Amino acid sequence: MDIATFRLRFQSFGKVSPARVQDALDAAARRMSQITWGTLYDDGQGYLAAHLLAFDPQGQMSRLNKTAPDKTVYWDHYQALLALVSPAAMVL
Repeated sequence: MDIATFRLRFQSFGKVSPARVQDALDAAARRMSQITWGTLYDDGQGYLAAHLLAFDPQGQMSRLNKTAPDKTVYWDHYQALLALVSPAAMVL
């Protein structure tokens, strides 16, 4: 996923610097396998990057989950996608 696509999907991070967005996308990519995630890779990378950015000082307004300060709505979406790809990882 590139920065422009990320900004279209996650508009609440519009004020976060491009460098920070790229850092989060890179960090997410290092934690994921394109082989395991397949066609859901970009979605997972975007949600994980958004989750990471929500803990950045520039992203605090995007945290959104007030009841669980260590989680975000982005994390919830990431986990839902992970549940879809996890069975494939277990078969390997």
